[in-house]
Amino acid sequence: MYHIGIDPGKKGGIAILSEADNQFVSMIPMPEGVEPLADALLRFRKFDENIMAWVEKAQTMPKQGIVSAFTYGQHFGEILAILALLQIPYSLVAPNRWTSAMHRNSGIAGKDAKKKSRVIAKRCSGEAICALRL
Repeated sequence: MYHIGIDPGKKGGIAILSEADNQFVSMIPMPEGVEPLADALLRFRKFDENIMAWVEKAQTMPKQGIVSAFTYGQHFGEILAILALLQIPYSLVAPNRWTSAMHRNSGIAGKDAKKKSRVIAKRCSGEAICALRL
């Protein structure tokens, strides 16, 4: 089985993990635009019929502008629509749920969640995936 992890933010990204050999297959920055996004997910879809996507649940941030919030929500909807059209099953995951699971037992000090996530992702790339118990 393959797992696609999607961070829908403008600076987010997409990763695909192989459950069979516990390896990252690919990690890419979030494509800009609907067509490049659809192309990327279609390429991932071709890995295997047995695939599941995990999408970070959209939420607005404090002091986020109206236009920014609308753009983020629109992009989030595009991701869900493309997954549905490609018949890729997906589940929404709250940001605090996946980050706490990822950071648990990481041994990384500090409270900066984004910094911890970057360190863990670098540590995991090309090595065994970090098993997340969501």
